Amino acid sequence: MVRRLRYDLNGAGFLGDRVWQVQVVDTATGAVSVVGPPDRHHFHPSWSPDGGRLVLVTSQRPDWDLEWVWDVYTVEWPQDRWTRLSAEDGVSLMPVFSRSGRQVVFFHNHSATTSSTADYHLHGGQHR
Repeated sequence: MVRRLRYDLNGAGFLGDRVWQVQVVDTATGAVSVVGPPDRHHFHPSWSPDGGRLVLVTSQRPDWDLEWVWDVYTVEWPQDRWTRLSAEDGVSLMPVFSRSGRQVVFFHNHSATTSSTADYHLHGGQHR
């Protein structure tokens, strides 16, 4: 059944109600935790050098399937504290922490109407 406008993705096929999730596995216990709201897409995760934070791409907007806006967030783990780093005006992709863990770099296009790779620029966000 189709409930969202973005129900199909080139290369992935029919999505239906499925969303991309980021899961953290405790290797000592085998416990699995889902990062973020279960009804939203979360992707491109990367750990900070100290292992205490994740950086990832998601949309917290209510109509995420009607626009092309994906933001970069850091998540303090396991406290589940979220901080948005991107401008909330286009598509952000592939975030990674710097070696020091104080900055995050990512691609961003400042356009909610296109996801063309020609429009992407490298951006950085300061994180404590």
